Amino acid sequence: MKALLQQGDVKETFIADEEGEFHIETVQDVEPILDFTKASRDHQFAGGSGDMQHVAEIPFVVALEWRKQGIDVFNPAHSDMVMAKINSPEYAYLRAAPTLRDPHIQIKGIR
Repeated sequence: MKALLQQGDVKETFIADEEGEFHIETVQDVEPILDFTKASRDHQFAGGSGDMQHVAEIPFVVALEWRKQGIDVFNPAHSDMVMAKINSPEYAYLRAAPTLRDPHIQIKGIR
């Protein structure tokens, strides 16, 4: 049995296997988000002023993966771990700014 739920660009498929266990497959087209972050870095319009700076765009499917690793992008207590991920070479493509002014900027949401 399969059931599909779609909200925006995120598609979730609920799958029941032969043993009666359920699995959820989550798929998202992240290309528009990555195109935006690249354009932001290239044209440096992600800057911001004062205490605010657009730091990154975190696709929903990436936030789910991080959640499995114990990092909740919505938990202010996890902001240091989120920033460590964003600053790592592995996730550099999520950054909307070429450099970050403040390493303690909190992430308020995901796409």
